[in-house]
Amino acid sequence: MQYHTVISLQMVLPSSKNVASGRTVAAFMSKNNILNDNNRRNFLANTATAVATITTTVLPQPQQSAWAVAPITTKEIDGGVGVPRWTRPKPPSPTKVPRQPLGLDLAVMLTRGSYIETAQLDVGPVQQLERDMYLVRTSEYEPYRDSLAEVGATLKQGDLTDPYYFDYMSLVQYLTINRALSHPEAEYDDQEFIMDDNGVATADFNTRHVSRSVPNDKLVTTHDERVGTAILSYLTDVFGSTEIAIPAYDSFPDTTQVFRALKQLVNLFLVSGFAWEGTAVVQQGKNNNGSFLLTLKHPATLWSAQCLAKAKAPLRNDFLLKTAKQLVKSMGYRVVSSSVKVDGTSEQSYLTIAPASSA
Repeated sequence: MQYHTVISLQMVLPSSKNVASGRTVAAFMSKNNILNDNNRRNFLANTATAVATITTTVLPQPQQSAWAVAPITTKEIDGGVGVPRWTRPKPPSPTKVPRQPLGLDLAVMLTRGSYIETAQLDVGPVQQLERDMYLVRTSEYEPYRDSLAEVGATLKQGDLTDPYYFDYMSLVQYLTINRALSHPEAEYDDQEFIMDDNGVATADFNTRHVSRSVPNDKLVTTHDERVGTAILSYLTDVFGSTEIAIPAYDSFPDTTQVFRALKQLVNLFLVSGFAWEGTAVVQQGKNNNGSFLLTLKHPATLWSAQCLAKAKAPLRNDFLLKTAKQLVKSMGYRVVSSSVKVDGTSEQSYLTIAPASSA
């Protein structure tokens, strides 16, 4: 067994009866903590300010499978992971592309949820995922900050409500996640931190053997579905008892009711500060089949979405589309086709559905 020093990102959270402050991310990933859907949903619902701090821990490293993705190297990140920096578009100018502050709860939920669902897929040791994400984040920071200065924008480091910082963090996450999913491990040994009586991670750990159940060709779709489900659950929990909740629908809703639900979903993203403007349009609707176009103008992920598209990343940070697909599924429809593209300063999500019974 080999040993190495890993960098552990620590999520410092306010006190909560469900989430104790000071736990490491690896501790949150514990199968005992968030294995089932209910625990996952409860954890994701506890959104709060997340501050990344760096600690070092000496942990045993399992032997690396020959076909598994290796830990990221300095050489690999120098030019930009997944998409060379010189090919990337410039970040949006604040004078030409105004964006409103992102709601903190939603921002934390999106970043935390994307990370957690990656760890839950068991594609590799959590410590390696943390280390790789940290290295990508630090290598991308100065080039991104400099590119913002060129367009007259400033970065509020550590503030997820700042659309420029959220955009940067979302790219870091999804570059790292796509890399992890590209050559996933099927079996490996991982370490779980042992919690003390106060629910805080100690320096001790248990080793567990991991045997992944999700096949390689289902990893991207499973991650997409789980993140979409988590977002939908979050929006339902927050807005479900308010006047702006996604409207109730019949047992067998027609496409008119589906459209109303999708339109309100767009509105909830706007209320949460995710985009400057948004629209939902019916492109076709007949015999309970329907095609819809959901558009977000100046979204918080505008630049990162452009970069991921250029990289042809299999997994995208298309949070609205992820949620919309799970919404229509909950209404008794199946997704026939879906796609997303960035057109100028807008993100356009296309969705075609049909009754699940017609499959």
